[in-house]
Amino acid sequence: MTLTGTGGIGKTVVGRLVTEAIAESLDPVQAVWSCDLQAIRDGAGLVRALAKTVGVAARPGRASDDIERVAKVLAGAGPSLLFLDNLEHLLEPAADVLSRLMVGAPEARFLVTSRRVLGHPREHIYPLEPLDKEAARELFIAAARRKNFHFEVHPSDLNDLDAIVSALDAIPLAIELAAAQSRTLSCRELSERLSRDAALPGVPQPREATRSATLRGAIESSWQLLSYEERL
Repeated sequence: MTLTGTGGIGKTVVGRLVTEAIAESLDPVQAVWSCDLQAIRDGAGLVRALAKTVGVAARPGRASDDIERVAKVLAGAGPSLLFLDNLEHLLEPAADVLSRLMVGAPEARFLVTSRRVLGHPREHIYPLEPLDKEAARELFIAAARRKNFHFEVHPSDLNDLDAIVSALDAIPLAIELAAAQSRTLSCRELSERLSRDAALPGVPQPREATRSATLRGAIESSWQLLSYEERL
């Protein structure tokens, strides 16, 4: 199953919720593993990451053997789930690796998040859409209150709040980042700033912050996946 959608739509959050729910029930699934691939850059790194996730010691230059060893671990677990997060930049090697794991561990299931679909013949695609207006409002208010305990939305703020979430296409990450500005900006000021340049700053983050620290970072990571012709 591939959870797909634009950057910031909430693929990782949904994937984690699914794996946590399954891990808590463990029926009929007997084992759950999660592997974040955001920092992996090639097929060899993908295999090493999978081996580490399931507790297999990877062997340098033996990626093919390592895939078979990972498959044996999955097969030995019976019905199991492997969650692969942020796979969009590894689609070509991932398709081959997943095919081999499916053959070697037929009871295993794979949950993937990716901005692009894999194109695998056995892939089930679940696209995530932006929030509806009510959910977008609720997310903004909840996120704003995490940053400003005294944040309140008054009836006079509702039009501005709707304008904010509409300008942000009701994308959860965008709403979270914008809501963080409520510490210093009112709903009216946020709405006016978005209407001018749609360039709200991201939330200050530590150096090791991920691409989701800012809207620019989320867009930039997708830009890097494009070919020269696609960028034009």
